[in-house]
Amino acid sequence: MRRYLFVLFYLLVSCGGLDDDNDQADNPVEVIDILLPQTQAALGRAAGGEYALYHAVFMQQLAGIDGMILEIDRYDIGPEHTDKIWRGFYVNVFSSLSTIIRYSETGGIYKARGMARIMMANALGMVTSAWGDVPFSESFLTEKVSLRPAYDRQEELYNRIFSLLDGGIEDMLSHGNQSFPSSQDMYFGGDPERWIRLARFLMFRYNLHLAGKTGYSGLSGLSAGEMFPGPG
Repeated sequence: MRRYLFVLFYLLVSCGGLDDDNDQADNPVEVIDILLPQTQAALGRAAGGEYALYHAVFMQQLAGIDGMILEIDRYDIGPEHTDKIWRGFYVNVFSSLSTIIRYSETGGIYKARGMARIMMANALGMVTSAWGDVPFSESFLTEKVSLRPAYDRQEELYNRIFSLLDGGIEDMLSHGNQSFPSSQDMYFGGDPERWIRLARFLMFRYNLHLAGKTGYSGLSGLSAGEMFPGPG
């Protein structure tokens, strides 16, 4: 009993001691300054880890000969194979991007919101491309955390992807001259034109995913320079 009382007392004291830290964390610039590069790195790890490895095995670019990869090669897939991928996207990417969007709106840092929207669309596209219907709309509610969020239909998720990309492009067109965040942007150093090119490429990519149903053909009249983010 004494042990439980001590734990309760420790938690109460710890929570009380967080007041100063919470005051500092409420500064949108500081929050985005910390989260943006971390989230960009996390997105790279999520996309380039087991997610990419499993796709390479499924497409027979690689073959599994032992252990986990052999199980994947045999389509003997369990939760232990995908838990890390889901944590990578949902905890390290989606949750952080949601926080960046929220704080960027609070602080009027709409350039950061544009970056986060485009990255969110990219990550959501990868997740729904792999799993189809996935939780999203109920996954990041700040008022009420749901331990069993509803699964959104893939059709709705693609609509959300295009909405995020449209919003990201609009943010960059309207607020791309904001100086913050530039040095924190590991991808393009805050260059709005390159972010817009990336968004347009993603728009093209995910429209192609639907081409069989929509008849989309976006190649006509679209140059590579308009679509792909170049080096300069």
